Amino acid sequence: MFEGLSKDRFYDLLAEAQGSPAKLKVLADPGLYRKIMDTVNYLRIASLVSGPKTQLINIMTNGYMLGARPLERILGGTWQAVRHPLDELQSGTGRQLIKENLKQYAYFGTAFMDGFSQAVKAFTRNEGLLRPHGHDIQSAATDGAWQVPGTQALGKGYFKPWTSVGNVTYNALSIPLTPFGAAPRVLGGVDELVKQITYRSRVMAAAHIEGMEQAIQSGLKGKAAKDYVKSYVTSKLKVI
Repeated sequence: MFEGLSKDRFYDLLAEAQGSPAKLKVLADPGLYRKIMDTVNYLRIASLVSGPKTQLINIMTNGYMLGARPLERILGGTWQAVRHPLDELQSGTGRQLIKENLKQYAYFGTAFMDGFSQAVKAFTRNEGLLRPHGHDIQSAATDGAWQVPGTQALGKGYFKPWTSVGNVTYNALSIPLTPFGAAPRVLGGVDELVKQITYRSRVMAAAHIEGMEQAIQSGLKGKAAKDYVKSYVTSKLKVI
């Protein structure tokens, strides 16, 4: 019943069941009616988001937010600095916003390269990494331990052990339902890519400014200062 279930998912189920073995069993292995309804509901959702128009709108809105948010903060910082030229705290905060968000644009390329691999993982796992989307579009597919056939992670563990009629049926249904559910996976992958770029570029931008300030305070110049900043930014990325 709990084969292939991660430790975190098991603990979530245990909490939801309030320690009741009977409730835990139902959550982990729901009845046939619920399985059918979950599958039908997921297929309905997948069909609604499978159109190219939906995918294009998702890409365009994510792209707009990715490019517009730093610009909004730059404009806000500019207004703050201009409006309070004699207030060092206010104008300094505004200048800091401008520098950080301009630097965020500069780090978009690096963040894209790093974030793309994470977006691929989100696509294959059918789950967000920075913010799991299991409670949004995938809720019908990923509630509890049981998953709608075809929504499980691709790769190792995709097929259940061929040891029972139920598992054989599940595996057989997974093959055609996986491509049918590609649209939600694409949506999740695009969302993950944008989140990764946004988060990583902001972390790198803030770390770059902090690293530069520390390098100046330490009296570093030229290549030594650049190497220090690069190392500082890298150390911040390691905790992501």
